[in-house]
Amino acid sequence: MATIEAISGPQTRRASIAVDSVEGGWMSAHLLRCFNKKEDVSESLLGGKTVAQKPKVSLWTLLKYATPKETWLMALGVIMAALSGCAVPVWLILLANGLDKFSNLGFLINAGADLLDVVQKELNNLCIAFAVLGAVSLATGGLYVSIFTYTGEKQALRIKEKFVRSAFHQDATWFDENSRDELPTKVANSMIHISGAIGRQMADLFANFFSSLGCLIVALLLNPPLAFIMLCIVPVVMIFIGIISIFIRRAGRKSGDSFSDAGGLATEVLAGIKTVASLCAEPWAMLTYDDHIGKALKASIRGGFLMGLSTGITSFLFYVTFTFAFFIGTEQVANNSSMTQFVVCLISPWVIDFDLTILPPWLVKILELEDIQDGITEYYKSGACTISGATVMCCIYGVILCATFFGLMAPALQAINMGRQAAVDIFDTINHVPDIDVSEDSGIKLVASTGENEDSEIKSDNKLKGEISFNGLYFAYPTRPKDILYRDFDLTADAGKSLAIVGPSGCGKSTIARLILRFYDPIAGTVSVDGVDLTKLNLAWWRKQVGYVAQEPMMFVGTLYENIALGKPTKAGVTHDDVIAAAKASQCHDFIMEMPEGYNTFYSGASIQLSGGQMQRICIARAIVRNPSILLLDEATSALDTNSERQVQNAIENIRATKDITIITVAHRLSTIVNCDKIAVISDGRIAEQGTHSELFEQGGVYKSLCETQGISADSNFEDNHPATPVGGSIKYSARQSMIKAMTKSLASKEGGVLDDVDVEAGEIPNGGKEKLASKGRLWMLSYPEWGYISIGVLGSLMLGVLPPSEGILTAQIVANFYEVAPDDMLKENRIYILNFLTLGAGAFVGNLFSGCGFSVSGYRLTRRLRKQVFEAMVRKEMGWFDFPEHSVGELTTRLEADAELVSKVNGWALGYRLRIMATLVAGVTIALYYAWQVGLAALCCVPLIMGAAIVQRLCMKREFVKNEGNISPPTLLENGLRGISSVQAYGLEEKLCNDYTISLIPESNGKVTQGAVAGFVFGFSQFAVFVTFAIIFYVGSLLLTSGKVNFAAFFTSVLAIMFGALGIAQVTGDFGAQQEGLSAAQRIFDIVDEPYSDLDPLKTDGEKPEQIEGAISFKDVTFAYPSRPNHYVYKPSQDGERLGFSLDIKPKQSVAFVGKSGCGKSTALQLFLKFYEASSGTVMLDDMNVMDINTKWIRDQVGYVGQMPTLFAGTVRDNILMGKPDATDEEIEAAAIAANAHDFTMGLKMGYDTDIGNGGMLLSGGQRQRVAIARAIISNPKILVLDEATAALDNESERIVQAALDDLQKKQSRTTLVVAHRLVTVQNCDLICVLDGGGVKELGTHQELLDMNELY
Repeated sequence: MATIEAISGPQTRRASIAVDSVEGGWMSAHLLRCFNKKEDVSESLLGGKTVAQKPKVSLWTLLKYATPKETWLMALGVIMAALSGCAVPVWLILLANGLDKFSNLGFLINAGADLLDVVQKELNNLCIAFAVLGAVSLATGGLYVSIFTYTGEKQALRIKEKFVRSAFHQDATWFDENSRDELPTKVANSMIHISGAIGRQMADLFANFFSSLGCLIVALLLNPPLAFIMLCIVPVVMIFIGIISIFIRRAGRKSGDSFSDAGGLATEVLAGIKTVASLCAEPWAMLTYDDHIGKALKASIRGGFLMGLSTGITSFLFYVTFTFAFFIGTEQVANNSSMTQFVVCLISPWVIDFDLTILPPWLVKILELEDIQDGITEYYKSGACTISGATVMCCIYGVILCATFFGLMAPALQAINMGRQAAVDIFDTINHVPDIDVSEDSGIKLVASTGENEDSEIKSDNKLKGEISFNGLYFAYPTRPKDILYRDFDLTADAGKSLAIVGPSGCGKSTIARLILRFYDPIAGTVSVDGVDLTKLNLAWWRKQVGYVAQEPMMFVGTLYENIALGKPTKAGVTHDDVIAAAKASQCHDFIMEMPEGYNTFYSGASIQLSGGQMQRICIARAIVRNPSILLLDEATSALDTNSERQVQNAIENIRATKDITIITVAHRLSTIVNCDKIAVISDGRIAEQGTHSELFEQGGVYKSLCETQGISADSNFEDNHPATPVGGSIKYSARQSMIKAMTKSLASKEGGVLDDVDVEAGEIPNGGKEKLASKGRLWMLSYPEWGYISIGVLGSLMLGVLPPSEGILTAQIVANFYEVAPDDMLKENRIYILNFLTLGAGAFVGNLFSGCGFSVSGYRLTRRLRKQVFEAMVRKEMGWFDFPEHSVGELTTRLEADAELVSKVNGWALGYRLRIMATLVAGVTIALYYAWQVGLAALCCVPLIMGAAIVQRLCMKREFVKNEGNISPPTLLENGLRGISSVQAYGLEEKLCNDYTISLIPESNGKVTQGAVAGFVFGFSQFAVFVTFAIIFYVGSLLLTSGKVNFAAFFTSVLAIMFGALGIAQVTGDFGAQQEGLSAAQRIFDIVDEPYSDLDPLKTDGEKPEQIEGAISFKDVTFAYPSRPNHYVYKPSQDGERLGFSLDIKPKQSVAFVGKSGCGKSTALQLFLKFYEASSGTVMLDDMNVMDINTKWIRDQVGYVGQMPTLFAGTVRDNILMGKPDATDEEIEAAAIAANAHDFTMGLKMGYDTDIGNGGMLLSGGQRQRVAIARAIISNPKILVLDEATAALDNESERIVQAALDDLQKKQSRTTLVVAHRLVTVQNCDLICVLDGGGVKELGTHQELLDMNELY
């Protein structure tokens, strides 16, 4: 025996492998090399959690999927953004020029000079320039927003498509390390950030960059010394922002992680809602979910406070800069201020350009005009005329605007950084090439034995016979490298023969199928086909030769015909006759034809549409239509009733007789494999026994003991263990209008698809129209508990809103003094105004803190409250609510995640921003009216023009840009495909699902492009309105000044107040669309919250709670139809009048079994008793009390329930068992596990009961999950036990042990037990067996009594 230590990955990982019968050291080296090939396993699956921070994706990488056309469009968009961004610097130059003209005009009028005609002409030109600037902004602003919205959406669509395509092509190891439940939420959240990063935000970044650069250039040109002095503050500001940003990003990561945890929990709970309901675990789910979002809330509030602190410090430093700048500027102006200088500077341009030759030479000589012209030219070129009051002001604001626009780049940069961070996992997935890559076209392609090889390139002339060999195999799942599953494993499946694999749960039976399909590769040894190593075969071709039926049936959204035809997703496809033949062979043709639409019946994924047995037969038909060379059946008939199983088994035997096919079957029900050519028993990682049924029986080993537990003898065959004639008639479907495919939007949960039902009917989806919006008043009422924080936020926003107009007053007075006060008194007069900038700085600091803190708390608490309310509303719904396709897991988690996040755009930071802007507008107009009422009135007349952009946008947003065309939603398609990834890859459906997903994204993408075009027009129009307003105000002001009705100081104060207000409104118009989205999202949430709870609400406190119960259960004349199909009854009145509905009396402490064909209503009876549904008529009684009168939680507390498909939750084994009894002791946990035969395998796990079993218990086998579920059900020692196929996934020995344990529990403490089973051996000891058929009870009696009847049973 040799021990090999394998070390792999950056973390040291050791695996001790006992290797027997290994000659030499080559195996050790080979194993070491194989282990070293393995990538590092997620430590979260191995007990720890160490995740290295991955570097962000580069911006160029984000844009790598742009087409040449989109690249040229983005280049054009950058040019348009540059032109739009340069509008403000140009306006600044025009403003400086205009102010000089106005100020000089005032002086000249006061001095009596008559130069009004010249100045008026210049001012008119200035107004025209403003208007032209507005027109340019309209065109360029609208274009760049529309262009980047278009290119961003197209690239985002492409990235989504590539991510999904890559995800579907990943190997099983990748899916073991990446939760399938979290992937849809992850792609949705990540793509929001990525789309923003490469769309509008990038365009705004360029526009703000060119605005900032342009303003800086203007400031340097106007007054270089002052500009350089002011720029010294920029590094200080950047240091503060950089330090705080570190903490903001840290808070953002914590918030994102907590929201991800909350999303994963919500997916698990909603997918396993029946298990949650049976355990009365709704409070646990709500508390755990609230705990996750509570952690996210704390991190988000911390981030909001830090954001306010950062902005407050930055604003304060800017106002400090204002103070120093105006002191310095005042000194500059004072040293260059005189009446003569102003006059000389005003006339200099005309004097310099004047042509003296047009004058008489004698006049030029006498007046020495040439010398005067040269002197004025030299004086003008010396720069003395460049430092004026307007120059100083525009230089100061040039630097401030430079910093402001630089600051406005921060949201865009943050959005791009968030996009780059979010893109890490997305692009890692896109770029990740799996070790087992189905997209590779290399490898050998043999000639299919069926003679129907569809590949044109045959790389080998060898004919595929179908012999599969496992030679010297060593294997461990990558997520559990220490648990060696196979050790020197050897097995051969002969070509054209049938091989059965049996053994205990967890021994590796299903792993055989996964290795054959190359979901995994062995650590050492080979899996070969006809002597050719599987790794050398073309993978896509190989999987086409294999038909696969998984243990848990997987149906895809589409018609039943399409589901069967998916077995052969090739260009040639399958014929209608092929589909019908396969359906008949799998015994599903009859029940399909009884449906209203037959093969065109649309399967939406709703849990009530098909029973588990019906779905399994369709999956078998899908495998048969493939006409495979190898057929893999992994418990393929476990969900079938006895008769259906017999017929399907006969069909398989018929296939063997007519076609040369290799069949490998994994089975717990040994009666299905007694006729196999070879049976192999797996034990301890090796083949313990192999041979035919009779040979193994003679050996007297493990196999014989397993057979004896099921009553199988040495000479038994399949027919001996099953009835020879069909059982009962078929359930008929009432005629009804055809199902509309387009109505269906979603899949059901993991527990979906297992109800006993017979037909399908979908509810209508509302047609498109105007989108409903939530009431703002209701949102305010929800925020009422935070009224104190909201008040603080409102106060802070109002403070920030009045700062710009106040700043305008101070600036106007200072600049007016530049022109109207003597140089010696200028600094003294301006000092009081300049120092008041420090007061504004303090106000900015406090206002930003108040606004950031107040609205962060109120906004994020509102979001948390909405998430909590809608999640509570979901888990309190009755099961019938989840049967409707619009309430699928994918749709509901979208409500929780995306919609709750969008609501924050109505309140919170967005509200504070709107209040701030409106306060700026009101204060600006008020100040303008006070100082120059004529200018104020002109400004008021322009307000509709400015607000016009917002009005247009509001009207446009009432349209539904993203039209619901009735197709399946992208989240549903993605969730559907990921949930059934094994079937997707086994049948080569990756490309089809990717194409379907891409097509489903197109309407949404096109809608957003249209919405972006509207947003572009609105943005451009808002910029146009601002500059036109400036033009109008300047024109009115020039008339007022020339007429002497206002002085310069009053006019200038009014103008600055209006300018700040107009710029603010231009910014807020872009926010109305976001507010509209938030109100729409809030209404979608309220639609769920406002639905009244039914009488089945598990959290209702009313209803009887008896102190004790006997356990008598009765069904009296019960009729029932599922809520989504009220016209189709499961239990219905018989047409012959002899029987009305479903009636049955169960005595206290009696064990009763329900048997019958798939779809007869077995599980329905249990679910009516558990109050998952309410009977349409009749009563369900418990101890002579109507269960509808009993408290829902109380009655479920009395019941231990195990469903047909076991549902576990993320956490440890201990956590899952404790859900059955939260206050259980360790001794009780172990006792329950021992009784359920789960203790031994649990102790064999890495950390025993504290081993993390992954999302949904994915790290355990089906049988192991079932045993944990049974332990969870019996730990509370319930008075009533409900077992719905509870042992279906167990191997024979485990089933025997568990059944014995259940029988022992019954003996120790008799309890009423309701059992649904297809394996009749598990129910033969029951006190009463109820045979259901035709919508009611067909036979009733004990096992022996029913056998004596010699009828259905």
